[in-house]
Amino acid sequence: MPLLHRRSSALKHRLSILDVARLTVCMLGVQFTWTVELGYGTPYLLSLGIPKSLTPLVWLAGPLSGLVIQPIVGVFSDGLDWKLGRRRPFILIGAVLTAISMYTVAYARELAMAIVTQGREEDKDAYESMVKGWTIGFAVVGFYSLDFSINAVQASCRSLIMDIPETSQQEECNAWSGWMNNLGSVVGFFAGNLDLVKFFSPWLGDSQIKILANLAMVCFVVALAITCLSVKEVQYVPTEEDKKRSAWSTLGNIWKVFRKLPAEIQRICNVQFFAWMGWFPFLFYSTSWVGEILHRYDNDNDNNYNSQSIYIMTSSSSPPPDDNTAAERAGSFALLCWAGVAVVCGILIPKITPQEIGIERWPRNPFTLKNLWTMSMVWFAVCMGMTWFVDDLWAATGVIALCGVPWAVAMWIPFAMVGEIIKSSITTATVPNQDGGEDDNDDDSDACSLIVGHGLTDSELEAERKNRGAHLDAGLVLGVHNLYIVFPQFADAIIASCMFAMIGSTVLLGDPEPVGWVLRFGGLMALVGAYLSRRL
Repeated sequence: MPLLHRRSSALKHRLSILDVARLTVCMLGVQFTWTVELGYGTPYLLSLGIPKSLTPLVWLAGPLSGLVIQPIVGVFSDGLDWKLGRRRPFILIGAVLTAISMYTVAYARELAMAIVTQGREEDKDAYESMVKGWTIGFAVVGFYSLDFSINAVQASCRSLIMDIPETSQQEECNAWSGWMNNLGSVVGFFAGNLDLVKFFSPWLGDSQIKILANLAMVCFVVALAITCLSVKEVQYVPTEEDKKRSAWSTLGNIWKVFRKLPAEIQRICNVQFFAWMGWFPFLFYSTSWVGEILHRYDNDNDNNYNSQSIYIMTSSSSPPPDDNTAAERAGSFALLCWAGVAVVCGILIPKITPQEIGIERWPRNPFTLKNLWTMSMVWFAVCMGMTWFVDDLWAATGVIALCGVPWAVAMWIPFAMVGEIIKSSITTATVPNQDGGEDDNDDDSDACSLIVGHGLTDSELEAERKNRGAHLDAGLVLGVHNLYIVFPQFADAIIASCMFAMIGSTVLLGDPEPVGWVLRFGGLMALVGAYLSRRL
């Protein structure tokens, strides 16, 4: 019997629904934390006094952290031989740093006041100016630190989700992962849509952002704890080649894989680049766009139609205290609708794929992963084009909500495709038989990659690793794949900053708001991604 067959037969098992839920619930906590940052970061930064034209530079924290952290965490976790496992140590360390960073952002003013102790009574104007400067400094540093730490957690969680299931469950587990992502968004935006100060002050803080930070950290810690305590990683046994490899050579693997990705994964990465060129303007500026729609047309209409809409949307018994809070809560409700649509679509869309229905029941099923991905990007581009015609708050909310359909696909299909390629490559590795032959039976070798090398001698492990190649490690491939997601953030941040500076308050083709044009630019990039997806 082939060696790989003997090993996998003893250890392989199909995950139950409960197993899949416990494995992927970590993404709920991660996304809740992302929601607090992405959904409320821009309004919060503007409230601190940072000019709008400079906010894209703050959001450069995202691509910088993704560019540096995710590939490094991926490649080093692939070879980690701790008893705790390969992925969980990075999850736990990243979780601690994420909590510290989140509280630095939320309590930036308190930290600034603790440092600036002179001049409070003598010169209040100078004191407030110094406090403001320190507050902005703490907030910016906190945002950068938060992005770096949560990227480490996200990279490890995604690798863990690809490590555990067998090839046949990659699509299912990644669909669950996407659904957990969207559920985290729903929880985050629902919480942000409430008047949290009314319900939780002063126990969880005296402002909306502080209470959100505390709630996010509770959800974050609980979700990660469930995954880390439920999933058992078998200790990785390094090969002789691993032991000889230096840190620099390990980092060099990132560049090698980046230049020589397998053709199938390279095509997926090309699509991802343009797809996320479209998504990041939406993620960063959709709340600001809703606020601008609110303020522009509320000021134009004597009946305060949009102001009344806010009270209906948020079920508030009293008017918001100021314009900034009104805009923040209107944007929060729109994103809540977006996340809710994504959750529903995350359940329904996977049910219409050929794998779920069966080729024998629907031989010409058009809803393949490839076609669904293409249609989702076209859908998103149409939604971004619709921003040109929006003139009231309800219409703006509807456009944002419709983007939940392509978002459900974006959180599922690309990662499922990459996961299937990685697992298929691993399980088709040829291993010598006892009689000197080779066995490449996919079904026999379909074992969890975390326990693929357990029980083998060093020489056998080294032979198998040479057959597989470094590019087959999930952490490394996901890290390189993530580069094609973070590079668009650099481009979008620079382009958005230029558009804000150039357009300013001038009227361009009947639209005085630059945020709308940034969103439409994202729609055009999505169309390029849709075209490239036809080559998959």
